Amino acid sequence: MYNVTIYNSEGRILRVASVSPAMVQMQKQEGEFLFEGTSDISADYVNNGEVIKREIQPTTINKTTLSADGIDSIIFSNVPNGTFLAFNINDMNTQVFGNIVTEDIFSTTVAGTYHIKIISFPYLDFETTVEAI
Repeated sequence: MYNVTIYNSEGRILRVASVSPAMVQMQKQEGEFLFEGTSDISADYVNNGEVIKREIQPTTINKTTLSADGIDSIIFSNVPNGTFLAFNINDMNTQVFGNIVTEDIFSTTVAGTYHIKIISFPYLDFETTVEAI
């Protein structure tokens, strides 16, 4: 059996498989690449054919609780270019998403607990929970 890692042009690992030698090349689809070896799909990426650990984002926040008054805000700093996602876990209809770069703020007029995620590959995702009271 061969262990293979299938990844895209960004180096994002799409899947990992253990297959017979005859099935190795059948594992990839158009636009995908194959690396013979194992990897951790959630913690690694491929750069120039080499599996590398994804680094922790340098993203920081100044606090985890804010007033739900639309004025008070949480400041996100040192954010690599990426996508910002936030949803109120008490009211799944309250969601925010968009691009984020370097520094940004989050404020709300809807009280609740928000799960926040910043995706900026190849960094590991930044995730936190904040309370709007």
